[in-house]
Amino acid sequence: MFRNLFISPICGALLLSLSACDSKEPGEDAVATVNGYEITSSELNNELVARGIEDLQDQAARRDALEAIINRKLLVGLAEERDLNKTPDFILAEQRSRELLLADAAARWLVAFNQAPDEADVNDRVQSAGSERFFYQVEGVQFPALTDPKLTRAIDQAATFEEIREILSAAEVEARPANVEWDSAGLPSDLVRQLNSLPDEKPFTISRESEMFAGVIRQKHKQTLNRVQSRQLAEASARRESAMHNLSEWLGNARSSAEINYRDSYEPEAEAREGSVARTAK
Repeated sequence: MFRNLFISPICGALLLSLSACDSKEPGEDAVATVNGYEITSSELNNELVARGIEDLQDQAARRDALEAIINRKLLVGLAEERDLNKTPDFILAEQRSRELLLADAAARWLVAFNQAPDEADVNDRVQSAGSERFFYQVEGVQFPALTDPKLTRAIDQAATFEEIREILSAAEVEARPANVEWDSAGLPSDLVRQLNSLPDEKPFTISRESEMFAGVIRQKHKQTLNRVQSRQLAEASARRESAMHNLSEWLGNARSSAEINYRDSYEPEAEAREGSVARTAK
């Protein structure tokens, strides 16, 4: 993800296309103005957080972020002047972005009702995870769930990841690259055990709802943890699973009480419909 797309100032010709406004000095909480629009310190701080900047008082980072905001405001002015914000594609993209933000806010609100982790559960997790934490770099592909038992068996018996890709290609199954980095602290303990038991370069598959994932571990790094770190990770894992349970439960109840109608062939299969309560929009 490119965090700072525009390094140099926007050229003068572009500025001429913007609607003119009477400029004014920044207000008490503003750090700059762009054609009369005030950029507040809150907006600047939000930009820094979005960029992953931890020290919000870092002056170099603040200046860099401010210039990026100014450039973005100028481009927004051009887009609005040319009615680019009224095209069907833009309207749909804007709607999706808004819904993602609201859904994320709702999920975070539900998480706030999580209870403190059960001590016995945390102790079990510490015992299960031990004093090691693993980081995996996985090369993978994602594809629709397979309905042909022979094809499924062929993939399960594949000796290499390259062989799986060849099988999918020969069967004309649409598979898209899905390279990921996993942290064992955020994975179910049974999955971590399975990953660690794999021989080098041995591929694996994961079935999830209506999709499948096939991958191979290209690199694995181990971190030794002390007792405090082990317990902190165990508590975080318990909170995370509790949050996912609460979200899944709420969505299940919401879907049961909501009036949801499908047209033609869009109605999901029973198994996929049951699994969809745990799916989040992406």
